[in-house]
Amino acid sequence: MPATAGKDEYRTLKVEQRWDAVLSNVEKYISGIFLGIATLLVVVAVILRFCFGYSSSIIEEAVRYLIIWSVFVGGSLALKNNVHITVDILTIRLPVRTRLVLQTFAYLAGIAYCILLAVKGMQLVHNSILIDERTTSAWRLPMFIPRLAVPVGAMLFIVRFAQKAMENINALRCGDWAGEEMEQR
Repeated sequence: MPATAGKDEYRTLKVEQRWDAVLSNVEKYISGIFLGIATLLVVVAVILRFCFGYSSSIIEEAVRYLIIWSVFVGGSLALKNNVHITVDILTIRLPVRTRLVLQTFAYLAGIAYCILLAVKGMQLVHNSILIDERTTSAWRLPMFIPRLAVPVGAMLFIVRFAQKAMENINALRCGDWAGEEMEQR
């Protein structure tokens, strides 16, 4: 029986790793492609403005919404890879176990905030659909599309915060932090 349990855990771990890899790729490609398109549109807008004296509100609006989507989707990938800016002047001096506990509480607070953000974002999207709200440019894009970035991004952040919290909880439970404390000194 224990051998079967080990295989089940391994299979579950493999599935989680595959889902994580797929989610990371989706986040990476969406944020990268959207940011690339936004950059290209800015270059086109500059060329149109300075060479032809033409300015397009549609391009400016598209750039704004592409960057919003890129930030909300790419932010969760940044969280996964620990590349967010953090103020750790105090926590870096704490013992590793204490630091892991504080980080875990911070991740749980992040989950709570993102749940609130997702709920409020969905309400905003829902209201935009109900009143058929559209952008003011000639494009007349339905406003729920750019506003959908908020709940989608919040849900992605929830997944990443939960992953980070579980990593810390597992490290605390298994005592994986003991080696780090020795390296720190």
